[in-house]
Amino acid sequence: MINGRTRLHVVANGTMTVQRYIDEVLLPHVRLFRGAVGDKFVFMDDNATCHRTLAVQDCLDSEGIQRLVWPARSPDLNPIENVWDALGRQVAGGNYPPTNKNTFIRALTEEWDKLPQQLLDNVVQSLRILFSNEAHFWLNGYVNNQNCRIWGEANPQVYVETPLHPEKLTIWCALWAGGIIGPYFFKNDEGHNVTVNGDRYRAMVTNFFIPELNNHDVQELWFQQDGTTCYTARATIDLLKDTFGDHLISRFGPVNWPPKYCDLTLLDYFLWGYVKSLVYADKPQTLDHLEDNIRRVMADIRPQMLEKVIENWTSILDYWTTSEPAMVVLCQKLYLKCNIFRIKKIHLNRIIHRCFNAI
Repeated sequence: MINGRTRLHVVANGTMTVQRYIDEVLLPHVRLFRGAVGDKFVFMDDNATCHRTLAVQDCLDSEGIQRLVWPARSPDLNPIENVWDALGRQVAGGNYPPTNKNTFIRALTEEWDKLPQQLLDNVVQSLRILFSNEAHFWLNGYVNNQNCRIWGEANPQVYVETPLHPEKLTIWCALWAGGIIGPYFFKNDEGHNVTVNGDRYRAMVTNFFIPELNNHDVQELWFQQDGTTCYTARATIDLLKDTFGDHLISRFGPVNWPPKYCDLTLLDYFLWGYVKSLVYADKPQTLDHLEDNIRRVMADIRPQMLEKVIENWTSILDYWTTSEPAMVVLCQKLYLKCNIFRIKKIHLNRIIHRCFNAI
């Protein structure tokens, strides 16, 4: 959990059984942890057989431990899965790899105690942030390559003709570890595709986004949006505050999103580029066909993939904040461009800490 962890318990001999789960995990660890946290403590385990017996539930009830309902056949969205990966890497990368069971147990215990609490906090918090953004999908497959530069000794004298106003769709999505909310296609009252403005964005939030949140505990979620003008109007910020309160990451919001930021959100890092790499495969000829492709591709994105994306994304942020100031190359598949920024460590820290440490 944030700001805390239990001691590592190793099931050294045999496998986990119902009785061992009660005697070795619930009573000596979970019960004490619950007592330290208080009434707001919620315990989460998965649907392993030894976890879901009447004996286990009776033990939890007798100790006043509230358990989180975990759906059947759920993917491993528990943040501990990412922590196990980090722990395994630390043990495998040690100077003296364990050679027997005893040294292996000792290495696991020592590396568990060495894991930075900030790593655990970031993993938990990243699963609770709803990242949002909108993007254009052009019918002719056009992408924004205005920042792409081709260097040569001579002018290639190449001309590319493009329509003045090619047809496009403007869509919005919110993404978190639990899945994707959307896509939402901006259309006017006549059903024609339009771009986003303040009124249309607020209508989307009121009529689509907030109703979709009814399936989630919004008290535990943070909402992030960038500094686009239609997102940050006073009426829009007030509307979002009514739902998320101080759990809002936005320019002019309780947790400020800096202007002229680098595209560090999960939608820019993964979603838009991934979707655009697939929706044009059959060369759609109409906007309806393109819309159907977008819905189909997004529906096929599973939470397991999103969990892995978040794991890789947080690893990159950790690398940037711990490395020395350098020339950082941000290759964005979304725009097919390569921007080179001279980013100082303090600037990256400021952006990232506002998303995580301020939570």
